[in-house]
Amino acid sequence: MFNDETEMAAKKDHFGGIAAKQHIVSALMQGPEEHYALGEEVAKTIWAPVMRSHRVTVEQMAILEPGLSETVCASLLVVMSQALDECVKRGVPEQAARDFLLGHMNVLGAVIFKEVDGVFSDACNKARPPP
Repeated sequence: MFNDETEMAAKKDHFGGIAAKQHIVSALMQGPEEHYALGEEVAKTIWAPVMRSHRVTVEQMAILEPGLSETVCASLLVVMSQALDECVKRGVPEQAARDFLLGHMNVLGAVIFKEVDGVFSDACNKARPPP
């Protein structure tokens, strides 16, 4: 979501491992400690180009996958997609609604995840729950 990709192939590499620079997370589930480095190198090759590689425990990985990713993030994105569909049902042109939502996701995400030193509008602060 927040990157500096300028090449179209990298911008369109949504899953990684082709052209987009990304970060990866790995854990050693079994085997001796000295095998972690080999596994990490395999992961870096599969998902190249890799900017940062993070090591976590197996327990932490379970919190991230599927907890944070599928359970929380995907669920919230489905709700956002359903809200977009509802806007279209009520007459908003689909491309206008999509562009509007994705543009706001970029701005709001940048503020929420501290990519920028920004603040929400007064209207946004009134509409959203407190942090």
